[in-house]
Amino acid sequence: MVTAAFTASASILIAVIAYWLNHHGEKRRAMHQAKLEWVNKQLRELYGPLLVMADVNETAWKEYKNRHLPDGSQRRRSQSLTEEEARRWKIWVITVFAPAALRARDTVVEHGDLVIEKEIPRVLLDFCSHAASLEVLIAEWNSSQEADDLLVRHPGDDFAKYARASYANLKVVQSKLLGAR
Repeated sequence: MVTAAFTASASILIAVIAYWLNHHGEKRRAMHQAKLEWVNKQLRELYGPLLVMADVNETAWKEYKNRHLPDGSQRRRSQSLTEEEARRWKIWVITVFAPAALRARDTVVEHGDLVIEKEIPRVLLDFCSHAASLEVLIAEWNSSQEADDLLVRHPGDDFAKYARASYANLKVVQSKLLGAR
């Protein structure tokens, strides 16, 4: 009888331990899967599109600058541009720079909850302000008013550097999570 009670107790103990280990393992797997899904979402919805748009805009700006500002200077104020330079600048802003900037701004606004940091970084906020400034500039051009220069300048290389570094860091995290499966 003692043997039967011991066997029954051991069976119950083994079942409880197996249940606990299984539950603990499932909980860890679920947490791991949730982390992987979060990182994938950050890459897919925010940092991937942001990197592409930042890189496209940066490449276009460098090409514009090399071809149309051969002295290597930054764009001059619109008042100091010749008529031909102003025409060319408007075309580039309207067809290349502004659309990419507005898409990047919209991506940040729509998916700002996915930023890596606890707060939206200053470089992203500055970039969004720049995009809003582009909208005003284009509206002035469209209304045939004399347009002022951009009120908010592009944050420069810091924007593309942020997008590249954040994307690369998330790819490392993603790779580790995939490797730990």
